Amino acid sequence: MPKQSILILVANHNGATVPEHPYIRSIQVGSANSVSRFTNMLHDDTGENISERNASYCELTAVYWAWKNAQADYIGLFHYRRVLSLNPHVKRQRDGFSHMEVLDSKAIEALSLTPEMMEASVKRKDILLMKPINVYEMTAGTCLTVGQQFELVPGHHMKDLTKAIGILKTLYPSYTRDVLKYLNGENGWYCNMFIMKRETFNAYCEWLFPILDQLYAYQISDYSHRPGTYEGRMIGFIAERLQGIYITHLIRTQKKIKIGYLPPVFFEGNKKANTADGCRPLPFYKWELRRIRMRMKKRSERIRIEGEKKK
Repeated sequence: MPKQSILILVANHNGATVPEHPYIRSIQVGSANSVSRFTNMLHDDTGENISERNASYCELTAVYWAWKNAQADYIGLFHYRRVLSLNPHVKRQRDGFSHMEVLDSKAIEALSLTPEMMEASVKRKDILLMKPINVYEMTAGTCLTVGQQFELVPGHHMKDLTKAIGILKTLYPSYTRDVLKYLNGENGWYCNMFIMKRETFNAYCEWLFPILDQLYAYQISDYSHRPGTYEGRMIGFIAERLQGIYITHLIRTQKKIKIGYLPPVFFEGNKKANTADGCRPLPFYKWELRRIRMRMKKRSERIRIEGEKKK
């Protein structure tokens, strides 16, 4: 495809329409294994690709395709029902997202995603990410850290995250402190969404996909009895956490890198939106009491463990 200044791919697996836009293009993910081939969009099984791994990699097959085939100065990834808003004033709910009905021309305008606004905004930063989501608020006080939130989700298994972290530490030992800081923190990045300067994007992919390759080999041996299931999407889920670790490392080691944070938007369409927790909201003071208790418990457990090590 011809080179352009900005290319944001919208991961799409069901043919959902996206307004015609010079910088935002739908890409059918998992094209290699799909029985239907949608027209008027890109396909992740052209050129150099890993489209056949989509059941495991989720939207990361589009990221790989862009890395190997796209020509653009800035590259990004959205979803057909999730985007980043260049308008910083959209109201976010407790799940961390702003909620709108459909991704149409009116939404493009409201979110400042017009070509003119994108040209003016995107090139000011090296990386644009979603504003971090506080996992304590997202889960209504059920968990306190990014690591705990992963374990909380049905179908997520800590042994998989532990395996991924082991691979990461072997390949990139200097990331060890960033792993601890991010997974023990309260704020997380999700959905694998971003807009990056080309050089930054290349560096990220060169770091990420060697980890995923080894994780995929592990998944084949350990998850072959659950193909196509929610658990089978493990690599895509873990890549979300790896992105947070990568960004944490960049912030620590590259002081001059310019990172911007954008509110994420969820398009409900005709489907009921995902809720943050499905629970009745707690009064603020009860949230804070719960947070204090959880932190005290976490601290006491750390002290106990450290005490045992000294014996």
